[in-house]
Amino acid sequence: MDAAHVSDHVRALMHTCWRLGGLSEFTPLHLRAWVHALGYRGHILTKSRAYSTTYAALRADRAEHRGHETVPGTVTDAH
Repeated sequence: MDAAHVSDHVRALMHTCWRLGGLSEFTPLHLRAWVHALGYRGHILTKSRAYSTTYAALRADRAEHRGHETVPGTVTDAH
């Protein structure tokens, strides 16, 4: 952690994550395995059984809101 090329603030968060990961009440969270992600191991989009979305839908809605049919030059994971 001390050798990581991050700000002092991020380094402090990493150390806190490591310290909390050593406490028995947080063992099920496996925080030490996820120090590089500051303990977060979820998806970047919220998902539920009742509702979910895709990046394509988000891009289309954003383009429509901006008044464009499509976002020019958009590269997706499919490409």
